[in-house]
Amino acid sequence: MSRELMKEALEPLEYRLLEASDGLEALDILEKDKVDVMLVDVQMPHLDGFGFLSRVRQMDAFANIPIVAVTAYAVGIDRSRLSGHDFDQYLSKPVPVSTLRQVVRTMLESSGSDSRN
Repeated sequence: MSRELMKEALEPLEYRLLEASDGLEALDILEKDKVDVMLVDVQMPHLDGFGFLSRVRQMDAFANIPIVAVTAYAVGIDRSRLSGHDFDQYLSKPVPVSTLRQVVRTMLESSGSDSRN
């Protein structure tokens, strides 16, 4: 559900969006496609966001790509757990549309990329 809502929020901005249902599928996508920013749910099946982040940061092609953690649990202990990892930012669900759009724009600007076609 959250993935669908984020997609609906970003599609009007004409970004090229790639989706994965879990961390392993996301890694498969990265083998085939170039991305400029990643929104990663912390609690993905098969490979959670922390495991995904660890693997991606070891890949030279993606070492400097902005990665945003998205979680429904960004309070208390989870907030400290997020800050101990190499996420560039985190968003707490539900993410307001305006916040999501601004974070994606900022991440793209900071990386010098634009995923619009």
